[in-house]
Amino acid sequence: MKIYYLIHYFPPELNGGATRASELARLWADMGHEVTILTGFPNHPNGRIPSQYKGRFFLEESADGYKIRRTFIYATPNKGFLKRILNHTSLMISSLLGSVFKSKPDVIVASSPPLFLGLSGYFLSRIKRVPYIFEVRDIWPQQAVDLGMLRNTRIIQAMEMLEFFLYKKAAKVVGVTNSTKRILNERGVDTNKIETIFNGTDVDYYTPIPVNETVKAELGLSGKFVISYIGTMGLSQGLGIVLDAARQLQHSHPDIHFLMVGDGAQRDILIDNSNDWHLSNVTFLPAQPRSLVPDLYSISDGVMVLLRDTPLFRSTIPSKMFEIMACGRPVILGVAGEAQHIVLESGGGICITPENADELVQAIIQLHNNADLRDKLQVYGRNYIVQHYNRYHLARQYVTVLESLKQ
Repeated sequence: MKIYYLIHYFPPELNGGATRASELARLWADMGHEVTILTGFPNHPNGRIPSQYKGRFFLEESADGYKIRRTFIYATPNKGFLKRILNHTSLMISSLLGSVFKSKPDVIVASSPPLFLGLSGYFLSRIKRVPYIFEVRDIWPQQAVDLGMLRNTRIIQAMEMLEFFLYKKAAKVVGVTNSTKRILNERGVDTNKIETIFNGTDVDYYTPIPVNETVKAELGLSGKFVISYIGTMGLSQGLGIVLDAARQLQHSHPDIHFLMVGDGAQRDILIDNSNDWHLSNVTFLPAQPRSLVPDLYSISDGVMVLLRDTPLFRSTIPSKMFEIMACGRPVILGVAGEAQHIVLESGGGICITPENADELVQAIIQLHNNADLRDKLQVYGRNYIVQHYNRYHLARQYVTVLESLKQ
């Protein structure tokens, strides 16, 4: 098949959507399909386009057997509603213009958020006269409303109209959780149209490795019990509880150290608060290349996966928890709902109430004091991900959905 896959973020940008798209594209290409990624120039989350991409409006690349077609995007930091809208709409328009005169695919997959890329996928599908799939990784605009990012009633109504238009026009709606299917069905989307293709991970790339003592020493963490957070530092994550936990543990458990890796709208605020509170047990690193992530997991005695305590996040499964467990590291999960069910069923981590610093402290101390528990969580978590969330098997499942639409 010839597959177009529209995605807002793509490597070298690092987030769950980018990783999902790149791994699916690689696996589909390995299966013999012709895959083209339609995306913008990398700029997330700091709003800066790398030097090798600056001054370009269109660029075609190749990686791992598939093509990447990059088009103009209004680059801006991941903050500020108006600038983010400009960022989203610029890619919507440029991705459409950059593909109108290209070869015809068999199917188009448009991944959301943002919603606007779904509109680009719809228009492109009409021009090419092929079906399009609307992939829903997070339910928008409801998530933005729940986080307080979107308050204007008229804008919310307009976004909801666009949301349901895209559901209606899609040949299939692909969600990444069972909860997504339930929520969309309750909101009137035909259940026969909805498919669930879970997030997963490359279990050959994310695999248990010995502790990288060199990396640990370079970060000044030799001899420390390291609790890590690796990912986006935005409004959704509620990372203030990490600093609260660090304050509680700084003097009672001086060997426990927090490693915070990533960028995002809240990063500078977190660093300022850490400095104001004189937290010597917290280290911040900017976002690191994907190639270094397994080493960062290897030096971690526990890895936090956290989200705010909002109803919509109960239907969210953060993809990073699959990577963590596949690497044989214990997860400390502060996410309610379906993600919590997975961790409890797998036996690969400890669950806490979202945004509860006291429970986070208790979980960390529990890991710190019990080596046998850590060993058990590592083995159970890895085995569960290999069995249930191997990206290769999920990619084949996705292809079956795509092939059912081939005209």
